[in-house]
Amino acid sequence: MKILLHLMVACAASSSSVTATSDSDKSAEHVAHMLKDILRTQNSLKSSIALPHEGNGYTARLGEMEDGGIISASVAVGGSGGLRRSLKGNSPSCSLGIATHFGWSNWFETIATLDTPVFRVKSDSELKKIVKKSAKKGCRVRPMGTTHSADGLIIQRTDEDVVVVSLADYTTSDDDWADGIDTETGLARFRAGMLFYEAVAISRPHGFVFRERSAIPLFTIGGVVANMVHGGSKSGGFVHSDVTKLLVMKSNGKVVEVEGDELQFWRSSAGQLGIILAAEFQLVSEENGGLVMSRDNTGPYLTLAPGATPSPSDIKQLVVDVTTAIFTTIAAKDHCQFFYDWYANTLNAYTSDFSGQRFEGEEPLHSQYQAAADEYLAKYGGNNAVFTGGLQSRLPVDDLCLLICEEGTGPLSGTEVPCDQVNSVLVPGMLLCEVPVEVGAALSQFSVETLNAQFDGRKSTVNDGFVVDSSLVVKTAIVFFPSRALPQVFGAWWAANAQVVGWASGQLPNPPFQFAPTGPLEMRFINPAETAVMNPIPTFEEWKEEFDSDVGIPGAFDLFFPPALGIPDGLFAYEVVVLDGINDGDANKYLAFMEGVFKNVPTNPEAPYGPNDAVDPFTNIVKECDVSSNVIPCAPIPGIPGGFGGVPGFDCCNPPIPVRNVHLGKGWGYGVDPETTPITSDHVPFQDQDTISSLFSSGSKASSVDDFNDKVDELDADVFSGGALLRWLRPDSGKGGFEPRKLVGQECGSTSYATDPDAECISGDCDEDNSICVKVSAPSSKASKEKNVFGGNN
Repeated sequence: MKILLHLMVACAASSSSVTATSDSDKSAEHVAHMLKDILRTQNSLKSSIALPHEGNGYTARLGEMEDGGIISASVAVGGSGGLRRSLKGNSPSCSLGIATHFGWSNWFETIATLDTPVFRVKSDSELKKIVKKSAKKGCRVRPMGTTHSADGLIIQRTDEDVVVVSLADYTTSDDDWADGIDTETGLARFRAGMLFYEAVAISRPHGFVFRERSAIPLFTIGGVVANMVHGGSKSGGFVHSDVTKLLVMKSNGKVVEVEGDELQFWRSSAGQLGIILAAEFQLVSEENGGLVMSRDNTGPYLTLAPGATPSPSDIKQLVVDVTTAIFTTIAAKDHCQFFYDWYANTLNAYTSDFSGQRFEGEEPLHSQYQAAADEYLAKYGGNNAVFTGGLQSRLPVDDLCLLICEEGTGPLSGTEVPCDQVNSVLVPGMLLCEVPVEVGAALSQFSVETLNAQFDGRKSTVNDGFVVDSSLVVKTAIVFFPSRALPQVFGAWWAANAQVVGWASGQLPNPPFQFAPTGPLEMRFINPAETAVMNPIPTFEEWKEEFDSDVGIPGAFDLFFPPALGIPDGLFAYEVVVLDGINDGDANKYLAFMEGVFKNVPTNPEAPYGPNDAVDPFTNIVKECDVSSNVIPCAPIPGIPGGFGGVPGFDCCNPPIPVRNVHLGKGWGYGVDPETTPITSDHVPFQDQDTISSLFSSGSKASSVDDFNDKVDELDADVFSGGALLRWLRPDSGKGGFEPRKLVGQECGSTSYATDPDAECISGDCDEDNSICVKVSAPSSKASKEKNVFGGNN
């Protein structure tokens, strides 16, 4: 394994330089090796845990149902820190009957409640009773999947009078909607509470696969349909686009089928219209060629001798080579997912196509696929994984230095030999674990190695096209943009990461934050159609139309982004990934910084904003075009190196790349929270008011909110209202907003809603009286060292 720790210049135009360093193969290999041991050890310990969520740390058993709700309750307390608040005398008003559990948490444990009843229904009659009683008592019903949304799409922490319903144990009474596939048409029906693991076990033996696939199959059918989960197909986009019919329960308890134009309201609806019970998908047949999964790890795309500094031409060539490799792969394959490791400068492509042996009946090979799919399903807990979201994979890093040891030493070696700590290559006299840049490089390589291993495992067993079967807990920043802008956006990301690493290493001055990236960049190409009213991502053609309108010149998009022969048009989805809990003190600031970079990538990177000194120092290169005021797009001026201009004597414009930095199921929109940011100086997700206000404001999306609210009224669906989507659907209600954890000294025992006190506090600890959040424990010696070296905790 070769990890190159080149500490590079922020961008080609910058006069600052960062000196490249030599390789640190030995130390990085130790980190990756030990982290694998950590993860394997932790997962083996977790295999016997059956709690609904570790962060909640409790289960509840309730008495027989009476009309008034609960008649008795008992709570078993456990987990991290425990729960100190009793349910006695505090029974939820919307219990309605026998709840399987009390309290709800998303998989990331950023949202947790104590008194929300959670029902694992088994039948239509049970579900109908809950829905109708909820409507009668003024409660709201929110359906859950595997809870993998980072935002509160199901419920926010401040939501009250909510009943959460899980379909993990549910089976419809409609025999026409039994799980199965029509092998003549490729139409497959799956119950909504089913994991994609199980759907694959049903469809794969018959020679069918999903056209659009998320990276991981640990999601439910219903959850994916109701969200904006996407794959990496050049012929499609969002997984819900392949849904041809739904079985749903409405607010009156009636079970009906939804198809045709009505589907656009139910796709990406986040449970606001009713409960999706089952879905029919159009799958892809292998009759003309079998699915082949492939991976290709290429690079490094930039190599420098020790002490060398990359030149502008080096960086430009890197961008050309990487984007050429990406587009070439997309043209040759049907489905692609890319990961780029900034430290090693390697591109890792995970692809599939239908170039294999065509399917001819029930072959032994496909029986093998079924057995493998069943094994994956059992491994991740079957119906219980539907309820829990699967086991979390978190690396225990309270003190990373205690875990990164020479081979055969330390607490994870299986020996009693004390930890022989690994020395830093970059900073003499320090340990590797104390140098965030080295840790970041090792973790990025570790992530790629994990991807490779899991992809190879799926390829050799179930061969279903999904990339991985489990995931570490991560923080993310998301951006969608037109595919023709890939060179500009990739170049801006690469340069921004170089700047961040320069700050973290001390080779660039005045760092606004201290952080070294801990994961690779994820990239997927999609070409979505308009299939969902509340999916905020428009089609490629609409991006073009909006850009032309903003610039004020017909054909402006093709002028700035000329089409290239053989390169498909569509969109790219970028996901900046940070491992949660590892050197992540300034992770939110880094993610906010990257979002700002993506919003301000100029269409022409060679025409920087500001005074146009090369042509006319009294004019500027600006972002916004205004043809009526003679501010037209900047054009190169022959004979003047670096010279750009428009109408003589007037500014010229270089508009930013059009982007959408949102994914309703992931982390996005890092901004200022008025309650916590002034004290912590940290950014909080889902706070970017510009993104929130503009998301459904233009093009075909301008009418989305009104059209969807009309459908809510038509279906009398207020009983299902709740969660994050309300920040757009009901902006005047004060509902839908994400509430970050409370600060030291603030109340953690709110009277307006009951939550796990510890979960409410940024410090993760409430005082003994459950009244205020208290300080976190004193920093370790490791943290103090980092502060002394880098000017702040990392």
